Amino acid sequence: METTGTYTIYRGLDAEDEAIGSVVIVNEPGKEGPLQIIVALRPDGEIYDVGFTIFGEDKGKPALSWGNLKQYLGKTLDDQIVLGRDIDGVSGATWTSTLVAAAVKKALVVYNTFVHESE
Repeated sequence: METTGTYTIYRGLDAEDEAIGSVVIVNEPGKEGPLQIIVALRPDGEIYDVGFTIFGEDKGKPALSWGNLKQYLGKTLDDQIVLGRDIDGVSGATWTSTLVAAAVKKALVVYNTFVHESE
């Protein structure tokens, strides 16, 4: 998988310095404007939340819905995360849906490369 782009990783630690989760922020150029997707992961690499901090798409707004984003919950690097296979696209927001799926997969690759494997 191509992982070009910029990423920011934040790790959450408890009082004993044990990892309780991480967040990977993925910056992607959208069709109409930039997207910044935030993916929250458990220490084992399982996604427990997905959202946006920047959403520059106008026509792709249906991809912002919780109905769309919740299908990523519980996914790990072992899952395909491919539109039309294990991820449903959003009618009227196919471009954005494809971009979100790819960004989530990139977040998993980045997490597993720089955080999970280093622990």
